[in-house]
Parts: sequence; C-alpha cells; structure tokens
Amino acid sequence: PQYYAMKWAETDKLMQTASKWVAHQRYAAAVLLYSLGLGDGVSERHECTWPGIGCDAELWVTSIRLRKRELKGSIPREVYMFEGLRVLDLAENKINGTIPFQMYWLQELKEVYLSANQLEGKIGKGLGDLKKIKSFWVDYNTLTGTIPRSIDNLNALRYLVLRSNKISGTLHSAFGRLPSLYYLDLSKNAIEGSLVPDLANAKFLQMLYLDQNLLTGSIPLLWNPSFFRRLRSIYLNDNLLTGGIPDSWQNMTMLYNLRIHHNRFTEIIPEEVCDLTDFSQLIELKAQCHICTCGEICENCVE
Repeated sequence: PQYYAMKWAETDKLMQTASKWVAHQRYAAAVLLYSLGLGDGVSERHECTWPGIGCDAELWVTSIRLRKRELKGSIPREVYMFEGLRVLDLAENKINGTIPFQMYWLQELKEVYLSANQLEGKIGKGLGDLKKIKSFWVDYNTLTGTIPRSIDNLNALRYLVLRSNKISGTLHSAFGRLPSLYYLDLSKNAIEGSLVPDLANAKFLQMLYLDQNLLTGSIPLLWNPSFFRRLRSIYLNDNLLTGGIPDSWQNMTMLYNLRIHHNRFTEIIPEEVCDLTDFSQLIELKAQCHICTCGEICENCVE
C-alpha cells in the first residue's frame, strides 16, 4: 500500500503544492484506502471527498467511517498522521493483522469501532494514552494477551467492549478507577481470577457483562452499596463462581437483567432478591434450577 501511495503521490498535483502537514494527511489517506482495497477511491480530488473520509471546516480529517464494506487488508501504521482524528469506524469487515501501536498516538481520538473483524495480537499499553477516548469497541476478533493496566488513565471512557476474543489475565483494580465507565463487556474470553471488590468503585457503571470466562471464587460481600443501586444488567453466567448471591443484592432496585446460570453456586437465591421481581424492574433472572426458588420467574431455569 505504501508503494502504491508513493507512486500516486509523485504525480498528484495537490501533493506538489501542499504544506508538510497537509501532504502527510493526504498521503495517509491514500495509504489507508490502498491498504483496505479501496485504491479506486484515491483521486485528484481533495481527500475529504474520498470514501469514508470526513473532515472539519478547516479540511482536517476528523472521522474515518468504513463500517460493513467487506474490506480486507490491515490498518496501516500511517493512521497516526490523522492528527485530528476523532472517530475511527472500521467495524464489520474482514480486516486482519494487529492494531498498530501508532493508533495510540492520536490524542484527539474519542471513538474506536473495530468490532467483527479478524484482528489479532495484543491491546497495546498505549491505550492508556488516549485521554479523550469514550468508546472502545474491539469485540468479535481474536485478540490475545491481557488488558493493560494503563486503562486507569482513561477518565473519559464510557464503553469498553472486548467481547468474544481470546483475552486472558485477571480483573485488576484499574477498572475501579474509571470514573466515567458505564458499559463494560469482557464476556466470552479467558479471564481468570476473582471478582475484585474495586470494580464497584466505577461509580457510573450500569451494564456489566463478564459471562463465559474462567472466573472463580465468590461474589464479593464488600461491593459498594451504591454499586447495587445503579446496576441495570449483570451477566456472570458460564464461569466457575462458587457460594451464592449475597443478601445485599436486594438493593439492586434498578436491575432488569440478571444471569448467573452455569456456575458452581450451591446457595439458594435469597428471598429478598427474589422480591425484586415484584417490587422493582427485574424482568429476567436466569439461574440453575437447584438454586432458583423465586416462583414464576424461575420457570425458565437452567438445569
């Protein structure tokens, strides 16, 4: 891709007269399109008119939106040349390779959508440098390694979605230091260890999906009471958790989805938690039959 972009640049009129920074952006746009099989979109027109490229009033690239285009190829390292990039959306394609570490140099980046591709490799510790990132969706890929502890620098992060990868490691305390986190989905990975009490310190967390991992131990009794009052959906099913549901879960008055089936729980769900189906918003309780005695809502229990 770089070769084709360089050959094109040699004869491109705009490249000959552009300033250094404008030339960098135009070259990077050409490399990106050639890398993803969209070389036909590279033309003499301004790069802001090319497929998927969005710009601001000053003609700086601020968004790349190429979702669901059946694209193949990889994300080029030249992506770092889009210094004003705020949105990168390449979801639902057939993009392979790794996430280039240069992407983490983009200080204006707020939204990353790389879901449903064929990406591999690790999530770089540089993720913690994306101070303005709000949404990071890289689910349904084949990423490995662990989630970098540097994420505790991401004060603006609201959505962290890594579902269905091959991520390992443990739930570390950094998750509890994300002041804006609202939606956390780490399901269908190979995450081990216990449910850390620090997780409850993420004061805006409402949607928690940790199902289909290798989590062990019991549910923390020391989870912050306010944590219970704000949770709306929690999936812990298909792990190796033991013990039972603490009585304190009766304070989950905003909860509407609770899935805890296919674990190693032995204790009956407390009656006070069952009462949430009558006095709060709980509409789904999915548990194994031998611990679910909550009446009608347990009719669809799991053996």
